[in-house]
Amino acid sequence: MGKFVYAILLVFVVELALFLFQGTTYVNTPVFELLLNPNNLLSDVIYIALLLALGALGASVIIPGNFIQLNVYAIYAGLAIAFISFIASIAHLWTFVNDAIGGLEGVATVDATWISGLIVAPFIIFYLLAVTEWVRSNS
Repeated sequence: MGKFVYAILLVFVVELALFLFQGTTYVNTPVFELLLNPNNLLSDVIYIALLLALGALGASVIIPGNFIQLNVYAIYAGLAIAFISFIASIAHLWTFVNDAIGGLEGVATVDATWISGLIVAPFIIFYLLAVTEWVRSNS
């Protein structure tokens, strides 16, 4: 659970940094939209994914074999889908770094892509491993 908290914190820090450094050209992700305007909670993608996960948990109780033993894994699978969608924030970071490196004089587009990939890839790998570990430890 400790790595998972840091992974979620990483996503929020990336969101905040992109909002500060990109300014008006920043495209909001669902995570940041929820933070900026909590009034749209009922139509938010994350909220709908969480409701679907809870619905899957309810459906697993109805299935005859699960009356005795509750299958809680359905809710963790649904939450994992919602949390994996947060990778869009890290993808925005890759685009930002790629544009910044590609704008430098003497740097080819292919080189900028590789360099930005090397910078951002550890974030993506850490986040995916943290979410996967969280789901597996809760199953």
